[in-house]
Amino acid sequence: PRIFDRTLLKHRRNRAASRYHAHDVIPREIAHRLADRLLDIDRRFARALLLGAGNGALARAVEETGRVEWMAQADLSEALLRQGHGPRF
Repeated sequence: PRIFDRTLLKHRRNRAASRYHAHDVIPREIAHRLADRLLDIDRRFARALLLGAGNGALARAVEETGRVEWMAQADLSEALLRQGHGPRF
């Protein structure tokens, strides 16, 4: 049986991309909390991969910490990835 329909998920994320920012309260809160926790770690990371990047809110928050030197972002939705910055796949 097919558990995950990636085509349907991609379609839904692309459709939601135009209004994602107006409804991303929880992802933004998660981004700020994760970035805050990175500051508690006394280490820098050379590379990071953000899967399910959304509109780049998490990438921006992590970038502001200065703990990650290079980060690539990946998402099924090209429309959401266009809203971010940096290397995207």
